[in-house]
Amino acid sequence: MNTFAQVNSKNTVINIVMADNSSNLQNIEANTWVEVSSNTIAHIGGTYDSSNNIFIPIKQYDSWVFDYSLEKWVAPVDYPDEPKPYYWEEESKTWILDEISDKLIVRVISE
Repeated sequence: MNTFAQVNSKNTVINIVMADNSSNLQNIEANTWVEVSSNTIAHIGGTYDSSNNIFIPIKQYDSWVFDYSLEKWVAPVDYPDEPKPYYWEEESKTWILDEISDKLIVRVISE
């Protein structure tokens, strides 16, 4: 069984199915079916970039850009190097230390 993504005229993924081959999908609807390779993931609501043969997930933050070499959205500011939990704050375009999660992690490690 292979995974196929149904893509509309705007290259938006609208359905994902498992099938033996694409000929089994011709009777479902008249949109384009693209086979999803084993090293990628298609997301409903994401887009398919046919020029680069890649599925792009939904953009979560306006300031982030898609990095084709990493195949993911990246923030305009690198994630902090210290091993602590951070979350992205779009308004300030910075990583903010998640103090509640950080305290929970410290507590679990020290117990």
